[in-house]
Amino acid sequence: MDVISETIDRVDADTRNRQFSAKLHSIIATSLISHGVDLERINAFFMAGMPSKQSEYIQASSRSARSHAGMVFCVFRPNDLRERSQYQYFIQNHTFLNHLVDPVPINRLTSKVIERTVPGLLAGLLLCVHSQRFSSTIYNCKAYRDYCADMTTKGIDVRRELIGQLQRMVGVDWNYFPLVARQKADAVINSQFDYCEHLLQSSAGELKIKDERVLNPLTSFRDIEEGIPLMPATETGWIFASVETSFHQSQGK
Repeated sequence: MDVISETIDRVDADTRNRQFSAKLHSIIATSLISHGVDLERINAFFMAGMPSKQSEYIQASSRSARSHAGMVFCVFRPNDLRERSQYQYFIQNHTFLNHLVDPVPINRLTSKVIERTVPGLLAGLLLCVHSQRFSSTIYNCKAYRDYCADMTTKGIDVRRELIGQLQRMVGVDWNYFPLVARQKADAVINSQFDYCEHLLQSSAGELKIKDERVLNPLTSFRDIEEGIPLMPATETGWIFASVETSFHQSQGK
């Protein structure tokens, strides 16, 4: 991962008044580059073979032309029957590309999805909607408590308003989903709101509502869970050691 990070940092730095001869002009990568690598300088992308899933193909080809015009070249393997079909029906496949993506096994009413997105939705409501009718922006816990107290004196139930808005945003009133799923989602919204509201009411007043100790909203699809270290087993450890040694030798270290 260190090598990957160093390469990304170098490509990013190449855009800052560096001589053309000193810039990195090509990158050879695995499918790892398909996710989260957003480099403006990638304008030509060569794919060695067609990914097995359309979603992977869309992700990979999207690495090119992030800020400028770009091209994607697919180099098909002629002896692969599937890729020969992809070549033969290339235009048709791209016409219906989005319809060929496999559906994900979760939806907006999944409990874990609601638990992770409600803090961000709540922060957005407070900062962008409810701040409009308050004397100042609700950017920290004290401002939230002052806002609730002010609305209470006017006979407005802020809690009820916020929960109702979250329910509509998640879609628990949408008949497209089964009643049982909507009822379960509604219970998760109420439970998650109670937790968030407790943090807003009990945390130090100067803490911003987006602080990781308060709402801590989701800011990336990669901060779902904390990473865990991967350690090689005894019988495979020599492989990793050999690869690491070969890499350092190639780098002259």
